[in-house]
Amino acid sequence: MPTEKLFRQAPMFYVFVSFASGIIVQKFFPMSLPRASWIFFILYIAALLTRRRPVFFSLIMLAVLGLGGTIYTQHANTFPQDHVVKSARFYYGKPVHLTGLIVSDVECKETERGLKTRFIMKLRQIKMGSRREKITGKVLVNVFR
Repeated sequence: MPTEKLFRQAPMFYVFVSFASGIIVQKFFPMSLPRASWIFFILYIAALLTRRRPVFFSLIMLAVLGLGGTIYTQHANTFPQDHVVKSARFYYGKPVHLTGLIVSDVECKETERGLKTRFIMKLRQIKMGSRREKITGKVLVNVFR
């Protein structure tokens, strides 16, 4: 099946393959962003020098989206297993008891809802009912009185 016909039938195929290739390259061959940019730039130049249209388009897509996949994996938020981000959704909307250390200045100001106290807390433990969990990370705490 010619490449052009495949592209007409499944246009997102190249997008998927290119983005996935960038993620896979970054996972198995970790490299800095400038180095990855040079590799994909050389691939882009090779595509410009190619005279055949399907090959040209495929290499352009691979270069652009492969770099996108590489950038995505380098900037993806990676948190430890006990980070508050991983468990916060289980406690959403429920009263919890946080134990930790206040790491910022405490700000107090008057609002239409009353006195607002605000600070950043570095967490050590979260407790809901009889369930206790050791936890890491920081949270912004707003207390209204």
